Amino acid sequence: DEPEITLIGQAFSTYIIVQKNDSIFMIDKHAAHERIIFEQFKKIMDKGEQASQMLMLPVKISFTREEIAALENYRAEIESAGFTFESEENAVNVQSFPIGIEASAITDIFGEFATGLLTDSASVDITRQFAFEKALYQASCKAAIKAGRQYPEEHIKWLCQKLMELPDITF
Repeated sequence: DEPEITLIGQAFSTYIIVQKNDSIFMIDKHAAHERIIFEQFKKIMDKGEQASQMLMLPVKISFTREEIAALENYRAEIESAGFTFESEENAVNVQSFPIGIEASAITDIFGEFATGLLTDSASVDITRQFAFEKALYQASCKAAIKAGRQYPEEHIKWLCQKLMELPDITF
């Protein structure tokens, strides 16, 4: 039974100040949410459980042929993270995405996938897994809540609780 956290306040709409037991934590809410999303992606991939939600209408995103080739090259990894998509000549149609990700972030996430995978795939020094993890991390950044914006207190508490559940969070 983990002790509950107490929300003390926020600074600059960017940092969250919480108390847990006899400790006080200052949390960068964007970085915290980014890490939560990244860990969620990794968990889905590691367990092979695709917790996805289908879109009624696919999200069509325009790309260059090279970017589409990079996405196709990493299709298995992208789909193992909970996305499904179909490729066209100059676009992809995203049909489903992981639960917990905002639908409004799909375009940014796929943009990061395409750019990161195209750039890192060209380097022989970077392994396939590392290239995808780097793209996944960048996509997590795009999907995370933004610093400087106001969010409901319930959402902030949820964010802090989820962060504290991660076993290796120390900074």
